[in-house]
Amino acid sequence: MLLFTLFLAVVTTTTAQHFRAGFTAGIAQTDVDGTDNRDNDNDFHKSGFTFGAFVNRKLGTYNELQLELNYIHAGSMQPPDSTNNNYFKLELNYVNASFLLKHYFHFPFFKQNGDKFDAELGLWVGQLVNYDYNVNGTDLTLPTGFLNSAEVSAFVGLTYNFTPHIALSYRYSNSLTSALNHSQASLAYPYYGSFNAGHNLENIITLRFTFGSDGNSMPETTPTPSTDSGQ
Repeated sequence: MLLFTLFLAVVTTTTAQHFRAGFTAGIAQTDVDGTDNRDNDNDFHKSGFTFGAFVNRKLGTYNELQLELNYIHAGSMQPPDSTNNNYFKLELNYVNASFLLKHYFHFPFFKQNGDKFDAELGLWVGQLVNYDYNVNGTDLTLPTGFLNSAEVSAFVGLTYNFTPHIALSYRYSNSLTSALNHSQASLAYPYYGSFNAGHNLENIITLRFTFGSDGNSMPETTPTPSTDSGQ
């Protein structure tokens, strides 16, 4: 959040043609590795929403630096079994500060759609805001220290730009640090054993709305009147 605030302070001291800002809103299908106590699959049954704001700046013709501040419903869920039991939902709500690099693909053989796609690679640092844990329809409180208060995640993504101001983006994220305390979670989940156990996994689809100019458009010029007197 401090980096995001610093970036805002820097770009707002420049002219508006050098940066753009906007917001995103979308849905997320998430899981927490190792919490499925039936078959240890990552089934991404948990659905949630995400929204946020961003600022970005061009780094040359096809590259862009972007900082974001997002809120996301993450976590894991296991549907009821055939006897309508063994259900749980763990909802983890985070505020994430993201740093990413974007690269726009230019396809010269497409005349009108040559710059519609861009790829992204980045990191975010997330702070756990609150959680909800429900087992077989009953809300429970997790033991103190069961959840880690912060996480660091890496993500990759692909975006289709309908216009310079509206885009549809897909992003996959895998946390580099565990959302759950390993020493406590290993007692609660029998399949909790892999190196990625307890890490947040997220498939995210968002609509992105961008405002402002990227500074690459050349202003129109008025033709200079001819000085030829006709002689």
